[in-house]
Amino acid sequence: MGDMAPSIVKGKYEDIPEHYKRSNWVNKKVWKKKTRPKVFARSPWQDGKLNDPYTGKEIKGPKVLEHTVSNKEAHESTAGRPGGMLSDAEKLRFGHDIKNLKVVSKKTNIEKSYYDIAGWLPKLNKSNFAKHTETIKLKHNLAMDPKEATRFKEITGRETTTRVAPKLKNTFFCMRCHVKHSIGNHN
Repeated sequence: MGDMAPSIVKGKYEDIPEHYKRSNWVNKKVWKKKTRPKVFARSPWQDGKLNDPYTGKEIKGPKVLEHTVSNKEAHESTAGRPGGMLSDAEKLRFGHDIKNLKVVSKKTNIEKSYYDIAGWLPKLNKSNFAKHTETIKLKHNLAMDPKEATRFKEITGRETTTRVAPKLKNTFFCMRCHVKHSIGNHN
């Protein structure tokens, strides 16, 4: 395998398609001019105030957009996807999907981060959050990993209708990628 290493190890780390790179999921100009204003416009403002949908508390500080299913989680949920990983156009459609975005407090956004429902749940409406996660994943042909599917069933009382597959990092794609790096780093 050592003789094959130079032909396998090509490009930079961030150029390897198995790696997550946020800029592939969000076009900053479109985000600022179209996506952000649309999400803010469809948010439930009351008397000029907005409540965080995950805590129920009024958002007093910075208001940020949060993906119900994060871009990184979507990337990790492509394992076993018919047709392979998401194309560049599919990544942008996902990253700008208005139905997958909510206005939340900066604190909530940091707390939730890129976690799926097995790693984070809101204080309010856990079942609705889990079902919305399922809807988004179905729309974009993404999977739930086994832990996430188990958590979904605990919350909703039923099996998920999404595919259940391991996270991308636990598949051949990621192993191939890290084999490339380990070969490249030992030359």
